[in-house]
Amino acid sequence: MFTELTVADPNNPDNHHQLGLIEDERLQYHKAKPHYLKSFSLDSTNLKNIVKLGEYFLRYKKTDSLMRFVDYGLTQDSTSLELINLKALGHYNYQEYEKALPYFEKLINLNQHKVYIYERLGRCYNFMWEYEKAKRCYKKIFALEPGNAEAYFNLGVTHQKLKELDSALINYNEAITVQKVKFDKEYSAIAAVYREKNDVKNALENYKKAVAEDPESIFSHNQVVLLSDVYYKDPALKLKLYEGFLEKFKDHQLFELYKEMYSKRISDLKAEIHLSKE
Repeated sequence: MFTELTVADPNNPDNHHQLGLIEDERLQYHKAKPHYLKSFSLDSTNLKNIVKLGEYFLRYKKTDSLMRFVDYGLTQDSTSLELINLKALGHYNYQEYEKALPYFEKLINLNQHKVYIYERLGRCYNFMWEYEKAKRCYKKIFALEPGNAEAYFNLGVTHQKLKELDSALINYNEAITVQKVKFDKEYSAIAAVYREKNDVKNALENYKKAVAEDPESIFSHNQVVLLSDVYYKDPALKLKLYEGFLEKFKDHQLFELYKEMYSKRISDLKAEIHLSKE
């Protein structure tokens, strides 16, 4: 529809911008770029469009183009969080830590208290030998994300640079302690092999292990429900598993898909239970 609109009204910048957004959603970033450029040529004041161009150039490490568009956008709005963030990341990704530092600081001053900002700002401070400021950054991360292993490690590095060796050891060891190794992918892979071998019992057991490793995995939970339906005979148990799945993932983005998939089976199981009682 937007393609037809651009043909009917080729000078409408928003239609071209919308086409770019659609290609982004399809992960067709190279196809999105010309739409954003066309929109920019028709309206160079649309900051959202400039941000999308900046994101494209950042993704493909086109630093000169990134800086050119971001700097232009900042002349229109010097407080744009998206543009300041792109500027900071553009410098940071090219290890221009001294140039990136003031932009990360500006994000913090604009109340953007996010883990990735403090992580990168801490590294910039370390590069500039401002170790006390770096330590404050890593400690801020713990307030936002307790148990962040990378922050413990980087804090250890900072202490070591300051020759605070006991503190360095404490943080290095803490980085080891807080890391939780999960084997959900491995158990899922093993389960998939057993499914191919038509070994339902072992497939089910390994998907259960995958769920234990990652309780929020909708994929592993789904496999447990489906294989339980095959393996067990009790319709009441099967119904409980289906309904429990829908209750657990009712706020998941894929909920409606699974609800549609399960609805017929749930109805059949309820009918089966009703008939068995009669």
